[in-house]
Amino acid sequence: MPRNRNNTGCATVRPAFTLAELIVVAVISVFVAGAVATSMSQLLRTRAGSAARQSAFARADAVAADVASEVANIARSADLRHTRVRIVTAGVPGQMRGDLLLISRSMRALREERAEGAEGGEYEVQFRIAPSSRGGEAFWKRVDAAFDEFQDAGGIARVLAPGAVSLAFQAYDGEAWYNTWESDRDGMPHAIRVDVSAVSHDGAVTAVSRRVVAIDRVPLMPVDMNPDGEDATTTPRQPTSEQQGDGQQQPATGGDRSGGAGGGGGGGGGPPRATPPQQQPPRAPAGGGPSQTPRQPAAGSPPANSPGVPRQPTTPRGGGGGGG
Repeated sequence: MPRNRNNTGCATVRPAFTLAELIVVAVISVFVAGAVATSMSQLLRTRAGSAARQSAFARADAVAADVASEVANIARSADLRHTRVRIVTAGVPGQMRGDLLLISRSMRALREERAEGAEGGEYEVQFRIAPSSRGGEAFWKRVDAAFDEFQDAGGIARVLAPGAVSLAFQAYDGEAWYNTWESDRDGMPHAIRVDVSAVSHDGAVTAVSRRVVAIDRVPLMPVDMNPDGEDATTTPRQPTSEQQGDGQQQPATGGDRSGGAGGGGGGGGGPPRATPPQQQPPRAPAGGGPSQTPRQPAAGSPPANSPGVPRQPTTPRGGGGGGG
């Protein structure tokens, strides 16, 4: 009778991990865990740094955009009493403390009409860096109704953004940039540049935003020169005898007929031109304007005013006061 092999009492022995294999697995696990922890740490630091850079740039760009908007809507007038651009520079490179004062046009009322009365469309706008009630320095903007006694005081001031580091303004006269400007003396600039530096909420990152805004200019009329090289605009042309009768131009005869500014003694070359205004020496503004010597632009630079002659206000401005 055959023997049943399944009934034998021998147990099946399975192979197990050796001590060396366990040590290798433990070392590999440690390396994998370290790599995952390092990757997660770098990811969190990158995310925090990106958020800090975004915060710093958002603060700086918000201030620069507000300044650019006000400069784009600057009030332009031939009477300098109805317009103003003043730039004062202080501080050191990297920590500039610029101050911009201008008159801008806006459709947004500053105060409630029912409580304060109606307002015009022009406002005094001033930008500067000043301490904040929450600690640290902030970018401030002051707005007030224009054409009052004091143009650098009063109104409503508010914080544009915290974390101020630097605020610098420059004016362009068509040839060079200047750190100081006074429209009462220098006229209207061709452009204004603003550089804003702000720090992030955690103080780890600093970002810079720059805007350059051109100011609309009236082009100068070309100078007409006659063949002899003399300026034809210095003396107005007189109408001929044919034009003095009924106001209509009659054709000239023979060699007396000529046209243009450089013609002979006969017929006309267009309506007479007015004698250009005589250049007046600039004077320093009275009242609260900065008492500093006039700028000395580089040799050969064009005048800063649109018509080529510095325009002066007919009445002095009021004294200055501390901005709110």
